[in-house]
Amino acid sequence: MTTMRRHYVSARRSRSAVCALARRGQPARPLLAAAPPRQAPRRSLRVRLGPDVEHVARACDRVRTFLSANGLAEREVNAWECVLVEALNNALEHGAATGRSRGAGLSVVVRPARVVAEVTDRGPGFEWPQAVALPPAHSERGRGLFIIRSLTDRARYVREGTRNRLVLERHLPPALHAGKPVRS
Repeated sequence: MTTMRRHYVSARRSRSAVCALARRGQPARPLLAAAPPRQAPRRSLRVRLGPDVEHVARACDRVRTFLSANGLAEREVNAWECVLVEALNNALEHGAATGRSRGAGLSVVVRPARVVAEVTDRGPGFEWPQAVALPPAHSERGRGLFIIRSLTDRARYVREGTRNRLVLERHLPPALHAGKPVRS
């Protein structure tokens, strides 16, 4: 039997089998599976970090991947990475100073016109300053809040019992929230 004849007979037998299943009221299985539909990127991400600052880099890598999958430009992704490195390091470092750190939580949500991130921890908390100035050049500490405030459009700190919440927002460029991803 020729190759062409074999394919014809095989297809005919398959068609017959499908017809027989249909007569018995059973659904026919497709001969070729359809390609799975392309999934839209998730719009939210949650990450739980252990109490060591070594977990920050891994969490930020996940955020970079998530934001890129949602069409954010490299410039936006870099800004968020810088903000979250500072916020997460502060949460873990200051929580560990008291010996009560159980890690931190991070959630990131991409909304139509902005990205919102929330960092939570159970550290001692602090007084959120109304204004933050850049420390002197020779100072080794004190730049975290300045960087956070400089790179976000809105930053709110809330102390709820033993829980700290830092809510950060950054507006997206108009081309992005019009549904047109901007790559740079």
